[in-house]
Amino acid sequence: RGQSGRRAFQAWASQLLAPRLAAIGWEVRAGESPLDAALRPKLIAALGFYGNRGVIDECTRRYDAFLKNPASLPGNLRSAVLTVVGRYATRETYDQLHALARAARTTEDKRRAYGAMQAVLDPQLARTTLELTLGNELSTTEASRNVAAVAAREHADLAWAFAKENTEALLKKT
Repeated sequence: RGQSGRRAFQAWASQLLAPRLAAIGWEVRAGESPLDAALRPKLIAALGFYGNRGVIDECTRRYDAFLKNPASLPGNLRSAVLTVVGRYATRETYDQLHALARAARTTEDKRRAYGAMQAVLDPQLARTTLELTLGNELSTTEASRNVAAVAAREHADLAWAFAKENTEALLKKT
């Protein structure tokens, strides 16, 4: 099964979820139900996770606009959009997300940006994210979550190897 099974599941998920996102749209509508408002970012995140090209492209477009004008991306979509962008990040995009995390003024904004970095598919960038755990950039609380977050997204084996290799340093950190 492996890769072909994963692709089949991704196609099925996209066929199931994309029509619902198309129906409720990306923008809040006057009088929309609270369910639609709550569902929108979840659909975006799921479709992005499952590789829906249209959602990935729209997230990238919105992210680029956000970098120029943060007010252009509504707060309720920020986590979903940044996570999708982070998942498919190139080194350049990853570095932009890292700069956003370091410059963030609120814990919520920091968590969004670091969360996007933790979602990255590229194993080398995931290693870079794991290495942040050992430095002083992350608070103790955030550092303790970092390894688990990288593992939960895509890189369980990589995170496990990192944890085993750095057990003493991780225990001292926490």
